[in-house]
Amino acid sequence: SSEAKRRSGDLRMPRISTTKSLEFSELLDELRLSYPNIKFIDSDYSSWSNSKQSIFYNKDSANAVPDLLHEIGHMLCNHESYESDLSLLSKELEAWQKAINISKKLSISISENYINDCIDSYRAWIHKRSLCPKCSQSAVEISDKKYKCINCHDSWQVNSTQESRIYKKGLVK
Repeated sequence: SSEAKRRSGDLRMPRISTTKSLEFSELLDELRLSYPNIKFIDSDYSSWSNSKQSIFYNKDSANAVPDLLHEIGHMLCNHESYESDLSLLSKELEAWQKAINISKKLSISISENYINDCIDSYRAWIHKRSLCPKCSQSAVEISDKKYKCINCHDSWQVNSTQESRIYKKGLVK
């Protein structure tokens, strides 16, 4: 079925010549043909929405192609949400691996440095969330968005957004 094909990551053989200079619009057209049940929506950011079966992309980004392939990776992995910060990192790595596989099929090059920078940004974000607001030591995520410091035993909850500002709220003991 087309759904099984979508989940396995099989792309139809492109009708266009796939070279390293493949234009974004040509790639997008090809992906729309390969994934007819997915909505591709021009946006200011790149993301996958499982609930909307939509991939949002920013065609003006300097990394529009790798970002689009990465979001296809999330779609192929059927990523919906994440249960913990480490599961988010795992899903990001999984989506990048799918993006690499797709890029090879399409003869498109994705910079390893760019992928590493993206993964490092998640690592840094997770690290910031894990820092204890009282003693600044790294803590452990004990449940969904809840951390506990192994040094001073303080507990706190973090927000779920991946924006640059991290909000920490102390938990009542």
